[in-house]
Amino acid sequence: MAAGTLPSNTRRTRSIVLFIVGICLFYAGTLAYNLFHISDVFAFGKNTSLTTQSYKPIALTFDDGPNGQATRTIVDILVKEHVPAAFFMVGKNVAADPATVQYVANHGFTIGNHTWDHSWQVPTMTHKQVTEELQKTSSAIQETTGTAPVYMRWPHGMHNATDDVVATALQLQPVDWQIDPQDYATNNADLLAERVVSQIHGGDTILFHDGLQDGQFSQLLQRRQATISALPIIIAAVRAQGYTFVSIEQLAAFHHQ
Repeated sequence: MAAGTLPSNTRRTRSIVLFIVGICLFYAGTLAYNLFHISDVFAFGKNTSLTTQSYKPIALTFDDGPNGQATRTIVDILVKEHVPAAFFMVGKNVAADPATVQYVANHGFTIGNHTWDHSWQVPTMTHKQVTEELQKTSSAIQETTGTAPVYMRWPHGMHNATDDVVATALQLQPVDWQIDPQDYATNNADLLAERVVSQIHGGDTILFHDGLQDGQFSQLLQRRQATISALPIIIAAVRAQGYTFVSIEQLAAFHHQ
């Protein structure tokens, strides 16, 4: 062996270690970016505080459904309160629970594409894989409701510039959010309400979940009782502060004024 030359098995081991470290750094960086920047980015334009204006629109969105009775109960609350909302649905859940998808659509709510598998791996997927995730979901929604989705949301907000190109090519408009009360990590309705009310600004989109997350709390919180209990509190509180609930279509138009 020449001086300074590493054995082949040592080089191979070092390459594997460097590869694993690189992947870990990529995911850590992506997660950090979303944690610190996702609340400042809005697909319809940069979020600005509009609370000094007389018209202060906000939009409610719900991710990861459909989820049977939990989704239906949320729909019933929104209908009673005359509040529009958008439901970003996971394709495999649409296929498993088409009746609930139809229930949401029949009550006039927007249904968006939330990919087929709700995977953390979207930023590392190939162009073809991302296309399939979105196409399968849009097809499932259209087959169930008769209408193709116009809006979409990336799982966990994680994506790259190429993913946005894919979405645009499929005529899907990404929608992010400004407020995440983390209803996927707590069963405390009062805490959820406080998190929303204390952060709200005109033009904001609020992220809730009617469906199942893929993390450690998914089974514990699958009935979404905290979200369901918090909704009437939040609706009353923000209305008392002069905010108006609008659809994401109306909020898009507002941001483009």
